[in-house]
Amino acid sequence: MTIPQVLRESGVAPEQVIGIGIDFTACTMLPVKADGTPLCFLEEYRANPHSWVKLWKHHSAQPYANRLNAIARERGETFLGRYGGKSPPAGSLLPLWHDLDVGPAIF
Repeated sequence: MTIPQVLRESGVAPEQVIGIGIDFTACTMLPVKADGTPLCFLEEYRANPHSWVKLWKHHSAQPYANRLNAIARERGETFLGRYGGKSPPAGSLLPLWHDLDVGPAIF
């Protein structure tokens, strides 16, 4: 839906497009309500640091990454190969695992 709309609004013909670049940080997380409202916008959670954006470079989950990597190696999991042999602390759901332990009220 997005690409056709951008083409319509820009007036660029599809055959003129030679590539599309996408740049984003897949591991930046923001806790939200079911309706999409960020929890940090709500008065009752505003002071709770776990209700705010968890940036991709946040490395509080390093112990969880170490644990995940050890378990995966022990079990012979192959997915670690996709990450250079170890899962990074800011990757996937590791920051959420950390927050579940240290900030369970948000969950």
